[in-house]
Amino acid sequence: MSQSKKRQWHKAHSKDPFVRAAKDQGYRSRAAFKLKQVQECHKILQPGMSVVELGSAPGAWTQYIATVLNKRGQLIACDLLPMDPVSDVTFIQGDFLEGKTQQAIRDSLKGQCTLIVSDMAPNLTGNHVTDQARMSELAESVLTFCDTNLALEGSLLIKVFNGVDFESIRNQMRVLFSQVKVIKPEASKRASREVYLLGQKYRV
Repeated sequence: MSQSKKRQWHKAHSKDPFVRAAKDQGYRSRAAFKLKQVQECHKILQPGMSVVELGSAPGAWTQYIATVLNKRGQLIACDLLPMDPVSDVTFIQGDFLEGKTQQAIRDSLKGQCTLIVSDMAPNLTGNHVTDQARMSELAESVLTFCDTNLALEGSLLIKVFNGVDFESIRNQMRVLFSQVKVIKPEASKRASREVYLLGQKYRV
């Protein structure tokens, strides 16, 4: 990125209302408000739930989920990158695509979870075809993980890219869940291709 583009990015970033709000409210990133807006509309979180969070670093979603659970329930967060601790949260560092990482999550779960949230995304190359393929691989892995780890009637919130594989992923979720919704939170940047799929009432 050129120095000119870096200056433009920093200028826009500093004016972002969600960046300012995150700083004011003690969240680690503006991403917290994407999940907060989903929660306000769809009420996917409640105290007592067992939650698995994928792609958790730096921990803004983790902070918000822990606040909603209010020390009742269980939250297991996972990311390839390190993450500073969040109170009452079990953090597992590892590549979710590796079996040993998924096994570590299973070993930490108290039975099956009632909600999986995934904000995972691949390292972007700038090549839309490559990036879409890598994003789809992550999504497929999450759907497979649901098979033995998500409780009946449970829910899944997953980030995907709006591209050539979008309909395929949504159709797979329609088989697994009674309800599937497409969500683009206000806090999600307009230029971003990211959208979220919310599957509710897991039935497999």
